[in-house]
Amino acid sequence: MMNYNDACHKAYDYFKDNLGVIGLSTATENDEKWFFSAGKDSDKRIGNVIISLSKETGNIEMVDLLSDEGYETLKVSHKVEISQEYLG
Repeated sequence: MMNYNDACHKAYDYFKDNLGVIGLSTATENDEKWFFSAGKDSDKRIGNVIISLSKETGNIEMVDLLSDEGYETLKVSHKVEISQEYLG
């Protein structure tokens, strides 16, 4: 089982290593996953990537915002505070 701080660290590293974006801008959760987007919260972004991390396994998946399932999953997730060290 992955804890929230480890999930933030993993998401931070994922965005930095794969997209060249430093910092997390949003974090939400449901019972099974955490969801993260990268960058500064004040930045205007088109086509921003959102990833999910499984609370059970820590596996990362891309969230398809164009699908009904992806959109609805995020719509019912709850906002989580991001530690200062991971903010963009």
